[in-house]
Amino acid sequence: MTDRPISFSNPMVQALLPGRKSQTRRMLVPQPPLRANSLSVEVGQAWFCDGTHEKGQPCEEFAYPIKLQYAVGDRLWVKEAWRVPADLDGLSPKEIALKCIDSGYKNPWCPRIMEADGQLLDWDDTWPNQTVGRYRHARFMPRWASRLTLTVTDVRVQRLTAISEDDAQAEGARPAFSYPGWDGVSSVPHYRWGFAELWNSLHGPDAWDTNPWVCRVSFTMQRDNIDAVTP
Repeated sequence: MTDRPISFSNPMVQALLPGRKSQTRRMLVPQPPLRANSLSVEVGQAWFCDGTHEKGQPCEEFAYPIKLQYAVGDRLWVKEAWRVPADLDGLSPKEIALKCIDSGYKNPWCPRIMEADGQLLDWDDTWPNQTVGRYRHARFMPRWASRLTLTVTDVRVQRLTAISEDDAQAEGARPAFSYPGWDGVSSVPHYRWGFAELWNSLHGPDAWDTNPWVCRVSFTMQRDNIDAVTP
């Protein structure tokens, strides 16, 4: 079991909070060759066949691993967009943490507001009229400021467009009446189409069509900082 950070956009945090999101897909780096086939997933790595072997030859003899970022049992602390009081705008998260320790606190902390839903954390009576500070990107959220913890329950590898309707719903996607590149309109909305639109919004207009290999991570969520969650 490993503790790792994981970043989510505001729409995905908004899907996490009510429990609509229980999966996430992350592109494999590096990507397997175009003709590659997935063989198996082990702890921390996926095995692929490169697709170059002759007919009748065992694929396993041409297999190679690709390291995965996630494994079952890992705990992931969610990084999301946030703000702190304007008086602290000149300090980095590391400097805020050091200031807390220098002041005698056991752990780093400061009042903060989450961009996705406006939740105030540690913003008590000592900061009643404090002005909200500048926007801070999710990538700059430290472990101590996180409010959501995920526990990985399953890890698989697959092509992006192989996502099922149920999995697209578990990704937190909203159903859509069309999909990227199609000018028509369906009378029935589909979660897969909504996920395709979401993927393109995050990764570029043609990202869905490239159909990359992805790591599908399933998880449970707890609304608490990772250091307050019992392993």
